[in-house]
Amino acid sequence: MADANRKFVFLLGSGRRGGNTEILAEEAAAQLPSDVEQEWIRLLDHNLPPFEDKSEGEPPALPEGTERKLLDATLSATDLVVASPLYWYGVTSHTQAYLEYWDKWFLVPGLEFTERIKGRNLWGVTAMGVKDHTHAEPLREKLRLTADFTEMNWKGLLLGTAGASGKIRERVEPMARAKEFFAETS
Repeated sequence: MADANRKFVFLLGSGRRGGNTEILAEEAAAQLPSDVEQEWIRLLDHNLPPFEDKSEGEPPALPEGTERKLLDATLSATDLVVASPLYWYGVTSHTQAYLEYWDKWFLVPGLEFTERIKGRNLWGVTAMGVKDHTHAEPLREKLRLTADFTEMNWKGLLLGTAGASGKIRERVEPMARAKEFFAETS
C-alpha cells in the first residue's frame, strides 16, 4: 500500500490531555512520512454513553452523532492506533467504551463492519507508571486478540514507563523506540 493511501487514526484514550501516552504517540507519529494522513481523536471529548447490549432484539440502526463520528473514523483508517495509558492492567474506560461499541457495529445491517476492517492494521501505544512491563500484558493481549478476532493485522505495542505527566520525554529508551515504531511505513 502506497503511503499516500495510508491514513492513521489515533484514538487517544487517556482521561487527561497531554499525558505520557499521548506524548509517546505524537513522537511515533512525527516519524511518519508527510504524505500519510493522520486523524487524532480524543475519546474524552466524545462522550459515549455506556454500551447496552441489544443483540437479542431488533438489529441496531446506523449510528448517529458521536458514535457515527467514531465509526466513520474507524472505517476510514488503514491504520488504527489505540493510544491508551495502562489503567488497572488494561485500557482506560474511554477506550473500553469505544471498543464495546464494535459489538453493535458488527450487527448493523448493511454496514459490514467486520468485512470493512479486515486486513487493516491495529497498533497500540501505552505508558505506565510501573517498571515491570509484564503489567502491560493484559492490555497487549486485549488489542492483539481484537486484531485476531476481526482479522486485522496486529502491528505491536509501543510501551513506555514514566511517572508524572510529561516525564516520558526524559526517558531515552521509549522515545527512541517511538522513532522506530512505524518504521515499516517509511
